[in-house]
Amino acid sequence: MLSYKIPSAVGLLATFLVAEAAAGLCSKVDNVERDVVVVGGGAAGAHAAVWLRDHGKTVALVEKQDTLGGHTSVYHDPATGTPINVGVQAWMEYKDTFDFVTRMGVSTNGSMHFASLTSKYIDFRTGELVDGYAAPSEDAKSAALQVYLDACEKYEDMLLPGFFQFPEPDQIPEDLLMPFGKFIDKYGIAAAVPQLWQSTVQGVGDFMVVPTMYVMQASPAPMVRALLGKGAAAVPPSGSLHELYERIGDFLGDDVQYSSQAVASTRTADDGVTVTVKSNVDSKNCTIHAKRLLIAIEPTEANMAPSTSTTPSAPSSPSWATPPSTPASCATLVEDRHLVRQHTARRGAGRLHRLPAAGAGGPVRLPGHDGGHVLVHRGGHGRGHAREHASADRTDRRGHGGDGRGGCCGGY
Repeated sequence: MLSYKIPSAVGLLATFLVAEAAAGLCSKVDNVERDVVVVGGGAAGAHAAVWLRDHGKTVALVEKQDTLGGHTSVYHDPATGTPINVGVQAWMEYKDTFDFVTRMGVSTNGSMHFASLTSKYIDFRTGELVDGYAAPSEDAKSAALQVYLDACEKYEDMLLPGFFQFPEPDQIPEDLLMPFGKFIDKYGIAAAVPQLWQSTVQGVGDFMVVPTMYVMQASPAPMVRALLGKGAAAVPPSGSLHELYERIGDFLGDDVQYSSQAVASTRTADDGVTVTVKSNVDSKNCTIHAKRLLIAIEPTEANMAPSTSTTPSAPSSPSWATPPSTPASCATLVEDRHLVRQHTARRGAGRLHRLPAAGAGGPVRLPGHDGGHVLVHRGGHGRGHAREHASADRTDRRGHGGDGRGGCCGGY
């Protein structure tokens, strides 16, 4: 028997405590029987839970927040009631992605709204405007984005919808491993850099030095097709992308355990799993017995590594359970505790780097400018939302999103 604990700090966000007891199946009984227990109710976990239910399986979904959706969050302007999407800004067209939205009874016939803001290029060392830097023209930007898209499409099946067709380490294309700054020089796509950064690539940090593979994951082919008007970027008529997860929550009902975390898991003799779930509200525990455990949280080594192990088992080939066109990053069926560690511990050309921080901004040295680090500021994402960050030595205002041709932050 294999037993291990799951760290309490799983996920990307701090625990959100609510005044009332955690709603869900564990509020009614202490022991639950299901075919599959899903940990994480973001895009991957919520989609997987519905998919499993649609295919005749019973599920239990454990979510640490008091609502589903993960990065798909929405803020309602208290003055106007207008929904402002925080995180994901649109669903990008990718194969049959929109079928899932339609299956949940949500329309994709809404329109994105953009505010007209001004781009400014700031030298982080001085806080002053970059001297002599001219933003690329629209024609130059579109041409460069097309060249980038052509390159993305060569490797699209390696990266989407998962790593099912990713090559062995010694077969990985040179383009994917080279620093993105060198990739820019190779393909002459400097004019695309401000658009890529402002759309989604800022989450990678200084993307000039990371492998091009990670830039293509942050701004993949479906995103660029939307930016160029060659693919759809959809929102519901309400403007709130979180509407999808409200419908999912209604569909799953008491099979969702909100405001709770999986804190321990034990492999049973019949090849099943027993998961201990703890409420973040009243610290009450309940036990879920299932045939399979589906992990749908950020698969960092810290999140996934067991802290204790009573009977180590031999490593085996990992099994991945991702329904077609899952609208999220990953949903991993855990068959043994070595699943993530055998990837994160790899060294050499095939080693998977630590995942980029979600939504993190960072200084980037733009092509054609040698005077220091530059912050690209561009406005215009869903209804003009921006945020301001102040520190002891600088204040910067970051606009998130696009220029009206596709928007920011796709979920597909």
